[in-house]
Amino acid sequence: MSRVTLLSAFPLVAFLAVSSPSLADDQSDSTSLDLAKQLQAIEQKLDALTEEVRLLRGQHSFDPIEISFADLDHSRFSSSKDLSPDDVQQLPPEITRFANRLVTIRGFMFPPFKETGIAKFVLAVDLPVTNFGREPNVSDLIVVDLKQGSVTNYRPNQKRQVTGVLRIEPRVEAGQVVELYRLVRAQVD
Repeated sequence: MSRVTLLSAFPLVAFLAVSSPSLADDQSDSTSLDLAKQLQAIEQKLDALTEEVRLLRGQHSFDPIEISFADLDHSRFSSSKDLSPDDVQQLPPEITRFANRLVTIRGFMFPPFKETGIAKFVLAVDLPVTNFGREPNVSDLIVVDLKQGSVTNYRPNQKRQVTGVLRIEPRVEAGQVVELYRLVRAQVD
């Protein structure tokens, strides 16, 4: 980081830098060295903070993270296919890191009650789930809420790409989680 950037970012440092040369003439070389070391330490801390801000901005990027249903599969970390409300609180970071993030995922639309003008639907991991061929795992389905005013049409047996903010919002029935994930403010390919 340049000294100009440092000085503009911290007015107190700018004041010290401007006033220090006249003070340094009257003081010993050791004081000048101390000031130089302090300035160097401030520059290092500012560099570290700048890097931290850059990383934080990356976490809230507008570029979606591409994920798959496998990334959200809780059964990789558990011996049970079923999920209790307590289990949701203990989902591993490998899954929770996607919560409240903009993601893109591909899957199949679960057959809706109507074929056009759909604003909310369920995205499934594979065709056997959508064709009622097997019992889905709670991680095999994602409820999708499209952006306000957006709609899509049902396309049977066609994989769809959906981008939205992933929420971990369990819905519980009879003590078991029956829905776990939701994509909000979503858009479909």
